[in-house]
Amino acid sequence: MADEQSTTFRVELDVPDANAPGAAGRYEQQIRASLRAAVRGGGPPTLTFRIAMRVLALSGERAPDFLYGLATSFNAPVLIIGPAEGGPAPEANVQVVALAPQGWSQEKVMGYVGGLRAEFGESCPALHAGVMAYLPGQPLPLVKE
Repeated sequence: MADEQSTTFRVELDVPDANAPGAAGRYEQQIRASLRAAVRGGGPPTLTFRIAMRVLALSGERAPDFLYGLATSFNAPVLIIGPAEGGPAPEANVQVVALAPQGWSQEKVMGYVGGLRAEFGESCPALHAGVMAYLPGQPLPLVKE
């Protein structure tokens, strides 16, 4: 039996000064490039909650279109992994928000996540946490109203 290999990509993003001209566009380009590298490496397009919140801060009203647009360009949900409230153990305090590409149903998104669970197994505990699927046009779940 061959040894299984796992590759993890960690990308450091240069966080621009929010007041600098073109800051949002530069940050969006960095995110798009890092997600492209993850997808080429066989992983799902994934962002941390902190990075997604930075996109919201820099891009404002354009953020939902940008994030859902990423999902559509990769034809795969963009997964945002972040903190959840409550839970008995640290790994239970994680949730995954799956932003669907244009034309995907909630069932298709959850099937995709189920496939990732089967592929990555216990090596990615976040995938076994609560997953919420959002379709284009739905408000981003990252901001409490």
